Amino acid sequence: MTTNNGTHVWKKDGVMGRMSRPLRKAWGRVVHKCYWDKGRDAFVTSIEEGNHDPGSLHYDRGAIDFKRNGAHIYEVKKAAGIGKGFDVIEYVKMDIFHMEYDPK
Repeated sequence: MTTNNGTHVWKKDGVMGRMSRPLRKAWGRVVHKCYWDKGRDAFVTSIEEGNHDPGSLHYDRGAIDFKRNGAHIYEVKKAAGIGKGFDVIEYVKMDIFHMEYDPK
């Protein structure tokens, strides 16, 4: 997907899967506010595929991993509207954010 300012959402080769509706909405807000509005591309590194811990929310459409690409954790949390059931974790060494939604 390309915006009118030339920014994109990219997926790493092999990334596949779906997200729950609440996670998808939060991801949309993050893409617009933390990446596109700032002239940055967004890079998805994992949705449902990959090697995650047993019981990971990735396997239940509840998590997405994406490159930091200049975004800061505080702005990602604010844009996502983090509240009940949401969390964002920053993995600095891997240069990614992990955003998850678990309504339980």
